[in-house]
Amino acid sequence: MAFSKPTLAVVLAAAGAVLASVPGTSLATVITQDCAQGTRCTLQELFDGGAISVNDKRFSNFELFVNDGQNAGPVDLTRLIVDGLDDVEREGLRFDGGDVLVVAQTAQPIASLTLEFGFDVEVSGGPLHIAGASQALGEAGFGGDGGLVQLLSELSDGGFLGDLFAQIDHRNGTSTPSAALALDPIRQTLHFDVSLDLATDFPGDVVSLRGFDLRLAQVPEPATLALFGLGFAAAVRARRRGAHRA
Repeated sequence: MAFSKPTLAVVLAAAGAVLASVPGTSLATVITQDCAQGTRCTLQELFDGGAISVNDKRFSNFELFVNDGQNAGPVDLTRLIVDGLDDVEREGLRFDGGDVLVVAQTAQPIASLTLEFGFDVEVSGGPLHIAGASQALGEAGFGGDGGLVQLLSELSDGGFLGDLFAQIDHRNGTSTPSAALALDPIRQTLHFDVSLDLATDFPGDVVSLRGFDLRLAQVPEPATLALFGLGFAAAVRARRRGAHRA
């Protein structure tokens, strides 16, 4: 027995609201504010007041804390490109360093580079909320016997929520290039404090990093799930009534 047309419409409307908001079911909309390009910004433009929106997520209020190093740096922020990301699982930002995230040690002492900054994420409407965050280091290059790349992101929302830590230690041969953190309860706002460090160990070492990704895990808010559940339950009841009448 098929669903009645009115009941089927309720189910389809509820399912459509959920599916339309799931990353990967539609093309991402990436919009920038106060950036020269419409779908990407330089990190400098973001520090100057720019913003990036990916679907219903707005990344804004970027603030630079540290851009310095020992025998290296600072990073040319006009050449560090930030792109909005959207795929089947997660939305977020890609920080593409190109060839600007590099340290080279020619003599003692060691060479190092530190970039620290913060920004806010806000869900501007829609049924999806932030349920977690993750980060991943991009391709790292090492010339010589040593070298270290590490990325620490602290998450907060009026209070500390946790942190993400990723590291590639060439000297010791250890690698943890990605990290993830679940958030409970889910939320509509989140603040990131990001610290990126590159360092050498020995004369002649060269360390480079292509870039890194910061992403958000998303789930429908409870009200949206409840709507879908009510619509489905109504459809089941209607089908049962129709079966009894047949």
